[in-house]
Amino acid sequence: MSKDDKYIYFSYYDGRNASIFRVDSSGLNLNCIVSAKNDTSFYNPYLSNDNKKIVFIGYANRSNKSSIYVANIDGSSVQRLTDGNEMIREAFHSEYNNEIIYCKATEEKKYSPVGSSGAHGFDIFSLNLESMKTKKMSTLNAYQLGYITEFNKDSLLVYSYTNESGMFLFAKNNPDSLQRIEAKSESNELPNFYYQPLYSKTYQSYVFSNGYGLRVMDKSKTVRKTYDVPSPFIDCFCLYNTKARIFFTIEGDRCFYSINFDGTNLKKIEVQLPERKKQ
Repeated sequence: MSKDDKYIYFSYYDGRNASIFRVDSSGLNLNCIVSAKNDTSFYNPYLSNDNKKIVFIGYANRSNKSSIYVANIDGSSVQRLTDGNEMIREAFHSEYNNEIIYCKATEEKKYSPVGSSGAHGFDIFSLNLESMKTKKMSTLNAYQLGYITEFNKDSLLVYSYTNESGMFLFAKNNPDSLQRIEAKSESNELPNFYYQPLYSKTYQSYVFSNGYGLRVMDKSKTVRKTYDVPSPFIDCFCLYNTKARIFFTIEGDRCFYSINFDGTNLKKIEVQLPERKKQ
């Protein structure tokens, strides 16, 4: 969401490539602002805190290799910032200094005879936009790591899975620190089964998915159900900036949705997305 909640920025895969789009929060005036190239698709747009830049990931087609890109808020002046030979999954501009924080894997490996190979060995890095030097912030070598956001000036909120899964705080000045955030009132069936954690500084609330639904946890660590999906899964979501509300998508559904933190006022937002192309 833009800082005033008037625009939604998202990536859309048309069956061949993914591009970055912008649409009014009402679902009108859809525009492709960064078009896919013949050999590169673009995903995971994040807006800078000053609302002037977009940071996103460019994947080489049919490859796990990717690069960090940046562009103006209207999609102009696209620049590639990294060399394209890494497995970078997400990146965003820090609120507190002129650097990009990102998550990168070091290996592609298959851990199960029936599963497919995937990226593993994740750590957190930063890219200084003045010196263009990179710094390794963590020494976690996590099996899975992602959904990284800044909790405050000194800490990051992350999803991690190595020996246990859930959401954690990572201290920027301690490369192997992970402090687990545990709820007081989660179910016995799936205790602390958290994905995609986000934190609202304004409302002092954690918002996360447990796969099939959305949950909100207040500062007392009490979890409340916001919404459960009748079928498939919550695909992705983000927070509005001017109200206690969540914007989300559902796997396999071409519409957008939004709902208040307390589960009221569910709205469906229809968007005239481009038709899918045949492979």
